[in-house]
Amino acid sequence: MGTVLRSRRVVLAVAAILVATLAVAGIAASRNQSIIFEPPGAKTFGDPPFAVSASATSGLPVNLELVGGPCSLSGGSVTVTSVGTCTFTATQPGDGWRTPVTVTKSLAISKADQSLSIDAPSAVTYRDPPALVSANSSAKLPVTLSTSGACALDGAKLVIQRAGPCVVRALQVGDDHYNQATRELTITIAKATQMITFAETPSGATYGDGPFRVAAQATSGLTVSFSASNACAANGSVVAIRAAGTCTIAASQPGDDNWSAAAVVTRSLTVAKADQQIRLVVPGPLRYGGAAVAVDATSSSPLAVSATAAGACTMSSGIARAKGFIGTDTCAVTATQSGDANFNPALPVVQRVAVVGLSWTCCLVIYAPPADFCQYFGCIGNFGNSAGYVMQCADGLFSTAGGIRGSCSGHGGNARAILAP
Repeated sequence: MGTVLRSRRVVLAVAAILVATLAVAGIAASRNQSIIFEPPGAKTFGDPPFAVSASATSGLPVNLELVGGPCSLSGGSVTVTSVGTCTFTATQPGDGWRTPVTVTKSLAISKADQSLSIDAPSAVTYRDPPALVSANSSAKLPVTLSTSGACALDGAKLVIQRAGPCVVRALQVGDDHYNQATRELTITIAKATQMITFAETPSGATYGDGPFRVAAQATSGLTVSFSASNACAANGSVVAIRAAGTCTIAASQPGDDNWSAAAVVTRSLTVAKADQQIRLVVPGPLRYGGAAVAVDATSSSPLAVSATAAGACTMSSGIARAKGFIGTDTCAVTATQSGDANFNPALPVVQRVAVVGLSWTCCLVIYAPPADFCQYFGCIGNFGNSAGYVMQCADGLFSTAGGIRGSCSGHGGNARAILAP
């Protein structure tokens, strides 16, 4: 009997040690049991269904139940239906020996993010027609559009107002299930191209012609400017001839904030040399021993005229003088102008002038012969040493000893006096 009692005490002691050990390990022992139930920490609206489970330390089956919130529970699968907090209970009702236990857990369901997309043209140029623009939300919610910069909205159309950056903004304010979302799209609006229409210019011109006007238009409506080179110059739209040669006129439009520079358009015309006419006046008649005369020779151009003489006169620096001879003759004065880069050569002009020389019969004896007398007439060696008049000696030479005894001595004597007409 004593042996049996000792055995039962040993069993009870071992059992007590086992219960204490299980208690330290956190496992309900004996009549007590616990439930292990840890649902996910957080979920977002739109997440796919997920599984939850719970177990009892006793090994007995646990019942899961959705107490409330925007979730549904089917078997061990939870489906999120909205935003908020879902509350679950895990229950083990116990059995004839173990006590019942219930655990309550909550799961926060947050709003989902949404993404936006903007459908707009990627390449736009100033003056393009309005283009359709739209935006979509991944949540299928309505999206509001706004713009700033170089464009504006007209309903669902993007209206181009100028060149530069156009910013399109999309906004979806969110709802009970989705957070607010925004998106921006920057479209660079390029400058428009323009062309110049240059009206026809004169087919040709002549140096000395008056100014003429040119005209050109740009498709942009901007003002076209003109420049000219070589044989002409431009002042605004007025072109003036400056020389003979090629006149090149350029029409340009440099563009502005909305328009690119236009390609330069040029027109060319040939400027011909101008003709010129000579006016020649030679006072006459010329008289040997008389006054020299100035030849008036001018051109319709500003160029200097050259004059030469042939016949019974000489020409020097525009002054005509009669040559020495006996009788009458003519002098031909020729005026020429050879032209230059702007003028054609002028037609030569010839004027014939009567020249009156010395005479045997009329009118007065000559006491003071011209200084060049001996250039035209043969003279004795001491011609001019006496104070007489001019006398021709018998040998044909001339002496100034006329009227003096012994004139023409050594030359056959006097023949006749020479007279100034």
